[in-house]
Amino acid sequence: MSLQELCNDFDREMYNGLLSIEAANQTVRTEDRLDGFLSAAAKLFVRHNVHERFGVGLLHKHNTCEPGERMVQYDCTMDDERALVTMPVRDAADPTKEIPNVWAVSDRSYVPLEYTTDVTARDSFHAGEVPAAFLSDFADLVGTAPAGGLFGLAVVKRALAQSAQDSEILLEYSDPVQRKNIVLLRHSDAAPKSITTAWTFEARSNEVTGETECISTQRCNCIVDDPGVPGMPPKHSHMPAPHHHQRPA
Repeated sequence: MSLQELCNDFDREMYNGLLSIEAANQTVRTEDRLDGFLSAAAKLFVRHNVHERFGVGLLHKHNTCEPGERMVQYDCTMDDERALVTMPVRDAADPTKEIPNVWAVSDRSYVPLEYTTDVTARDSFHAGEVPAAFLSDFADLVGTAPAGGLFGLAVVKRALAQSAQDSEILLEYSDPVQRKNIVLLRHSDAAPKSITTAWTFEARSNEVTGETECISTQRCNCIVDDPGVPGMPPKHSHMPAPHHHQRPA
C-alpha cells in the first residue's frame, strides 16, 4: 500500500470524541483485554515484518481541537531540556516536515489523529511501502478484539528515546490550560501513577524451546493526576514556552 493512503485528513470530530486517558485505560484493562490485544498484535506485527516501524497506541485525548485545528507533536527544547510537545495548531499539514503518527481505524480506513515532526518517526514512516495485508489484518484485529476500537496504529519511535538509559522512560504530562502535552525523559520510578500509552513489538528466541516469541514493550507512559511527581511541573502549572526545532513560525 502506498504511504499516501495513510496521509488522510485529520478528523477533528473523531479526535474530540476520544475518551480520557483514565477512561480508555480502565476500559482496555477490563477482563484482560489489553494483554489479549497486545499478544495478538505482537504476532501480527512480527509476521508482517513491520514491528520495527510501527507499534500500537492507546487512543485517548487530553485536550479538544477547535474548528480548523489538528494535533501536532514538535521536537522542542524547554528550559534547556529536550522535549516533545503536542498541541492543537491551525497550520496546514506540511508533508516535508511532518508525518501522521497515530491512526484510528474507521470502516477499515486509517484516519490520522496526530502528526509529528520527529526525525526518527519520519524515518520509520518513510522506510518503505506498508503491506496492504498487514493493514487489512490489523483492521480485522481492531474490529474483532474486545475494546479494539481504543487501539490505533502508531509510529512509536522518537529521537528523544534514543539517548535514554535502561532505567529511563518517556513520560507525558498534560497541561489542559495551555492545551499542551509534554513528553520528557525521566527515570522509570519518577511517576508511580502513570499509564502506558504506546507499545512496540519484538521477536525474541526462547532460550528453552528455541522458538521465536513475539512480545510487546512499552514506549511511553502518561502521567495521571499526581502534583507531587519529582522532576515534573505541578498539575495545571504554567508551562514555559517551548523552543521548537521544527515548529513553523
